[in-house]
Amino acid sequence: MRRAIVLKGHDDEDISVLEISKATKIRTKSNMMNLEEMKDGTWRLIWSESLLEDFSKLKSIEIIRE
Repeated sequence: MRRAIVLKGHDDEDISVLEISKATKIRTKSNMMNLEEMKDGTWRLIWSESLLEDFSKLKSIEIIRE
């Protein structure tokens, strides 16, 4: 089974393909998947500059599970 997260640019090109080798459920009060739920119910996305230098170039995030 292949699992990946694909970051897509505005021209539908793949900016990055992140292969997921392991998915782990954790117990936490803040509900997270490297996305963190804030107190106001919105989500904060954290990424490194080497992965995605300019967030304005990101069109979509696609999750693949084959």
